[in-house]
Amino acid sequence: MTDTPIEIRRADVRDLAILARFGLALAQLHATFDERRFLVPEEGERRFLRFFEAELARADAVLLVAEISAAPVGYAFVRLEAASLEELRGRGAWLHDIYVAREMRARGIGGRLMEAAFDAARSLGSTSLTLGVSPQNASARALFDRMGFRPTMVEMRAELRD
Repeated sequence: MTDTPIEIRRADVRDLAILARFGLALAQLHATFDERRFLVPEEGERRFLRFFEAELARADAVLLVAEISAAPVGYAFVRLEAASLEELRGRGAWLHDIYVAREMRARGIGGRLMEAAFDAARSLGSTSLTLGVSPQNASARALFDRMGFRPTMVEMRAELRD
């Protein structure tokens, strides 16, 4: 935990550069878990900047920034998703991303971002919040457990041979 107040706010266009930097860092972290599963875009931050710019314009998406002393230290990305017959699920909010800068972890920032993500899901009209987590990401899984998430699906992958 930190004694310095953690501020969580909605992102705006002024945050695009930091969102892109954090998005790339999150992709790179996931690639360390399984580089065959997780994509790190070749265009790096520029690709994430364009992606987040489009998401900021959506009424069904919320991007959050965590700050300590006005310095960005993490973000979360929640979007309302339509029902899916393929995934056998109803309409609901998804937490697509949550990231805290490595040097700022274990200070309560992730928990505060999760609380804000729950609020964002409610504001989008959802009665649930779903997420995916890499099985190798033990610290994130522990946070999600503490926040009341339960496993509902396990993604599996096989690499195809020629």
